[in-house]
Amino acid sequence: MNTMKKKVSRMIANIISGVSTNIAYTSTKKCVALNGLEEPKMPKILLKRAK
Repeated sequence: MNTMKKKVSRMIANIISGVSTNIAYTSTKKCVALNGLEEPKMPKILLKRAK
C-alpha cells in the first residue's frame, strides 16, 4: 500500500515536471523567435524616422 502511494506520487511528480519543462521550453522558444523577429525591424524603423 505504501509503495503504491510512492509510485503514484512519483508518476504525478514526473508528469508535472515534464509539463512544466515543456512549458518553459516553449515559452523560451517563442521569446527567442519574437526577439529574432523584432531585432531586424528596429533599425528599419529608426532609419525611416531619421529620414
